[in-house]
Amino acid sequence: MYGNTERDHDICSVIYEKNIDGVILSLSSLCCRRKAFIVTDDTVASLYLDKFKNSALDRFDICGTVILKHGEGSKDLNSLQLICSTMIESELSRKDIVINLGGGMVSDIGGFAASIYMRGIYYINIPTTLLGMVDSSIGGKTAVDFSGIKNVLGAFHFPIATIICPDFLNTLKADDIKSGMGEIIKYYAVSGKFDISNSVPDDFSQLIMQCCNIKKEFVLNDRYDNGMRKILNFGHTFGHAFESASNFSVSHGEAVGLGMLAVCRFGEALGITDADCFNEIKQKLDLFGMKTDYSHLTDGAVSELVHDKKYSSGNIDMVFIRHIGEPVIKSCSLETVKAFLSNERA
Repeated sequence: MYGNTERDHDICSVIYEKNIDGVILSLSSLCCRRKAFIVTDDTVASLYLDKFKNSALDRFDICGTVILKHGEGSKDLNSLQLICSTMIESELSRKDIVINLGGGMVSDIGGFAASIYMRGIYYINIPTTLLGMVDSSIGGKTAVDFSGIKNVLGAFHFPIATIICPDFLNTLKADDIKSGMGEIIKYYAVSGKFDISNSVPDDFSQLIMQCCNIKKEFVLNDRYDNGMRKILNFGHTFGHAFESASNFSVSHGEAVGLGMLAVCRFGEALGITDADCFNEIKQKLDLFGMKTDYSHLTDGAVSELVHDKKYSSGNIDMVFIRHIGEPVIKSCSLETVKAFLSNERA
């Protein structure tokens, strides 16, 4: 019960439920004889929190709740302090459990709070966004933003389970779907294992499962992101820089889409990437009405590159693709990467 949680459970346990009632039943089993503490945001709380609390009454004890303002701006130390102080007030113990009900911001900060509270307690992710379902809720990366830098404070701390229920997607806005599609297109680009239809599907279940299986394979072989798991950062070096340069007005998934286009152009210039890759990824982004012009973000992005977590000793490990489904990691000097972005603006 009190050992290293990575050894106590499957670090990539994903449970698929058809509806929210099924989510509650899974929680009942996972939270048996434990107090539960919910982290969520105001948008999700208005839609689902009362249903969760009412359904849980006879099944497990919810001892406390923190409702954050939705958006990346809440993923900071002030919110982290609020979560931790409320955990203490709720008398949460080491055997209890945190439930992160929300998108990537909630799973990131809720997971980080769980990683540091009493040196680490269990937590469960219940992603309510497409982005969360295919990416941020799986893999044990937890973090907060600090000093204007995305995810610069964080820890690897794996959930005991991620419960995925596509019913949550019914209340998403079109922009939220676009953000998730950015990561789905990334999985397509690095794996080539599935195709993406010409329109937004009525049922995302198959796409979600395919992306989760791809991510699980990488995480299980490289849980701390020291080797081949870096491939899942395709589009993220430029994407995070674009996201920060936009002051987070560009969503994570759309920024990753722009980052994929930029790194394809960079790969072409270096003789790594086939010219067709840019056009194919742009076509996929266009299908879903996603942004494809990053020129206005390049100036601001240049100064953000030094904060990339793959940067070390003047070099950045960049993820390129030779072709769709054939990724490769190459170390590039920071100056070369900056020069490319500067030229793109021109």
